[in-house]
Amino acid sequence: MRITMEEFESRNTLIWDVHITSDYTIITGDSLGNTQFWDGKLGTLIESYNAHKADVLSLCINEEEDTVFSAGVDSKIVSFKLTKKGQNKKWIKTNSNRVHTHDVRALAMNEPKDMLVSGGVDTKLAVYSLSKFTESNPKLVPPFPHKSFISVASDANIVMDQCQRSLRFWKLGETDVESTVIQKLPTQLLQIKAKGDNHIMCSALASCSSWVAFSDIDHVSLFKVNLLSEDATKFQVSRVLPMPPDLLPAQKMVFTPDGLKLICATNQHSIQVLEISEEVTLASTIHLPAANENDLPAMCLLAVSHDGQWLSCVDSRNAVNVIDINNNKIHSTLPTFSSYVTAMAFQPETQFLAIVCSDKQIFMYNTNTSKLTDWSKQAAAQGLPKEWVQRHQKIVGITFDPSCSDLMILQDHEIFTVIDMREPLPEPDVAIFEKIVKPEENRKRPFKADLEDKHWKAKTAKLDTVEEKGKKKGKEQKEKERPKEKSESKELKSFKICKKYKPLLFLNFCRDGALVVVERPLLSMLETLPPTLQRKRYGKT
Repeated sequence: MRITMEEFESRNTLIWDVHITSDYTIITGDSLGNTQFWDGKLGTLIESYNAHKADVLSLCINEEEDTVFSAGVDSKIVSFKLTKKGQNKKWIKTNSNRVHTHDVRALAMNEPKDMLVSGGVDTKLAVYSLSKFTESNPKLVPPFPHKSFISVASDANIVMDQCQRSLRFWKLGETDVESTVIQKLPTQLLQIKAKGDNHIMCSALASCSSWVAFSDIDHVSLFKVNLLSEDATKFQVSRVLPMPPDLLPAQKMVFTPDGLKLICATNQHSIQVLEISEEVTLASTIHLPAANENDLPAMCLLAVSHDGQWLSCVDSRNAVNVIDINNNKIHSTLPTFSSYVTAMAFQPETQFLAIVCSDKQIFMYNTNTSKLTDWSKQAAAQGLPKEWVQRHQKIVGITFDPSCSDLMILQDHEIFTVIDMREPLPEPDVAIFEKIVKPEENRKRPFKADLEDKHWKAKTAKLDTVEEKGKKKGKEQKEKERPKEKSESKELKSFKICKKYKPLLFLNFCRDGALVVVERPLLSMLETLPPTLQRKRYGKT
């Protein structure tokens, strides 16, 4: 059987996606923007909907085969419903939604979880509720890796950015002691490129910036970096050879704070400790417990204590092991958490291990006793603020203020939260996010995918640097951006939110107490994307 589509003299109709149901209904999406339903036995057209302004690139159908979603170049997602079954089956267009700014290339459905997921050129994933497709706003998953590819040499104020096949190094800017005006802008120092075609899997930078390491799927590479000038603008980079023959490729790696050891989590579910001096030696290999040696889990997270004694590692099966580096043995294995561990770090001075899971629960373990601390028990019993816990953004980083180790900072891709563990926790029902609605912005509902919308421009205008706008305007901008927190209230002394930087990729402290924040401006991301489909909008010329 051959089914002929609508054709034009200038170009042929292209079929981008096809689905066939159990009753031989053929569903197609074509380059004319049509979503069509065909009788597969007779080859006749049942229904045709020109619901898209351009090519339909993806179709998705549920298990009962009575609901279909289509998406394409016009960034719109349209749903169709089967209202009549049998010989006189009837498909109708029901709803549509648009949250993407560019082409939607893929759709996926998980009915037991009531989820529809879309993804496309704008690099975002949108998660919709199937039962409330148009009633509730979808959750947007940021297009950033869970584990940041950015490292900081805290002693040298140097930041390293891991790319697919290279490492880039930046010297942080400098400010006057008495003001926050930048006296010297950040500058790129050097770039180390990997040989071959393999991508870099992981990397690490020593706090003194003298050692740099990365690994691909074949081997680990280590480099010695010598400063040739006091202002750290001239370098001499030399690769360390030979490396220990028993050294395996690494999935994660980290230097100890003193820079004397490189710790690698291998693809064989083991921890290898390298001692670095004039020669590099493999000090120990610690094999982690695995239920099935033929199916070894991947390593997801590594954290090393500030005194260099303890190492914590988390694998893809959510197993958390604490290793005594000095004695080269596993110290303890923590109980399995009900939710996946998304971030962890050691608290300075006490060397307590802080763990945050995907459900936003915070655990503090005494490393020596392998028991929860009093603060952690109180947090579990009382509960954290519900508004904070119910946010769909996951915590991806933990750091502590070096001048006050009781200040714990939790980072996701939109905000960071400062928790003062010396103060009592706020009540679970306390309001920590106060919504500010401006009358002039509330008159007209903003269109989310419209990049020329005034609301969008007002939001992205915050990404401009304050210094370039002058002190007066910068001060007004800061006051405008600062969230209305009840910081004076006793309830929120221990729980403070910062929304100034977004999207937030990295957050950590330097040795001098300066907080290093790396953000990825939305406009700079959009500039790298192809142009969107031109659409007519009401009220625009």
